[in-house]
Amino acid sequence: MNMRKKALFILGICMIYMSGCGEEPKEKVNLSVWTAKEDLQVVREMVGQFTEDYQDQIDLEITVQLEDVTGIKAMVIDKLDSAADVYSFPDDQFRDLYENQALATVSEDKEKIMESCGGRESGIVEKVLKEDELYAYPCTNSNGYFMYYNSKYFTEDDVKDLDTMLSIAEKNKKYIAMDWTGGWYTYSFFKAAGLDVHLSEDGSHNVCNFNSITEEITGRDVAEAMLKIASSKGFENMTNDCALEDIKSGDVIAYVSGTWNATNYENIWGQYYSAAKLPQYTVKGKKLQMYSVAGYKYMGVNPQSKHLDWAQKLAAYLTNYENQILRYRKVGECPADIHAAESEVVQKSKAVSALYQQSKYAQSLEIGDNYWNPMSMFGIYMAARNPDYKKLQTLLDYVVEEIEE
Repeated sequence: MNMRKKALFILGICMIYMSGCGEEPKEKVNLSVWTAKEDLQVVREMVGQFTEDYQDQIDLEITVQLEDVTGIKAMVIDKLDSAADVYSFPDDQFRDLYENQALATVSEDKEKIMESCGGRESGIVEKVLKEDELYAYPCTNSNGYFMYYNSKYFTEDDVKDLDTMLSIAEKNKKYIAMDWTGGWYTYSFFKAAGLDVHLSEDGSHNVCNFNSITEEITGRDVAEAMLKIASSKGFENMTNDCALEDIKSGDVIAYVSGTWNATNYENIWGQYYSAAKLPQYTVKGKKLQMYSVAGYKYMGVNPQSKHLDWAQKLAAYLTNYENQILRYRKVGECPADIHAAESEVVQKSKAVSALYQQSKYAQSLEIGDNYWNPMSMFGIYMAARNPDYKKLQTLLDYVVEEIEE
């Protein structure tokens, strides 16, 4: 074989060898996501797009599993090493997850995320911010309440003031209704007055000052204001199911509730269906903006994930601006991202728009179970206009004692 033929032969062998080698195989990454039933399909859609976006970089296989959100905390804490890489949880589970070291600190665009959700002092950020570390990706700001109303009877200005609404209801022989049988809604009156309830620093008991006699507006002032509301012929204490029936009958023309009732009320009121943030109410001669209980959802990352970097990327992706808009479109959840919440598509929803406006006057509750029964008893007493004529300060002292027990 002459030298030229030999060189061509060797070159051919080398080319065959190189073509056989090809590119190095992509890294194989398996991830799992736990999410709630209502989010299952939209999360699967997001995960599919995430996998497609990174298919040139990595061989991704992501499993999305349905789990009861109320039980995720226990599952994660009990078996962290086998829990999902990324999981959804509500705000009231954060403390236990954090204390059991079940949450990785956010590594993807922490400052940008906090800014997009209203900054460090916003409730949804502050809830998961510890020692300047963010421990979860804010996802939704949906579990709160506001005022639904029938615009046949009320203008947008009317619904800014509860006294005005009650007067209109009385004149029309109709009702403004609210559920006072549980502490979730009656908290609204106390928080508006600057009074509050929360867990002690060690988490062992509740701390409550609803019976305060030293604040500018005392607990007794709040109770007296609630009695005045209850005494109006335009007010009724009603649970959700009862209110729905009375809205259908036309007796109830405004009701305090959350986004889960939007479709029902819109179907009943039709063109007159409207919603707004809660009104002001009068206490000790002053107009106070009623507060609500805020409810947030987050995506947490398992610190023991075998692919922590990719788990962080996935959690950030599932909660980014575009996917918060997508989640709203598919599920109706109010975005945590304020720019998404203020977008034209979201603001078209009267209920979500009202919830977002109310979120500026909302507080997340971190409390023990002892809160609920005493406040239920108190709310029922106030709605019945104190039938046993108990001294209000004595009643409040008893309620707070039970809450703090």
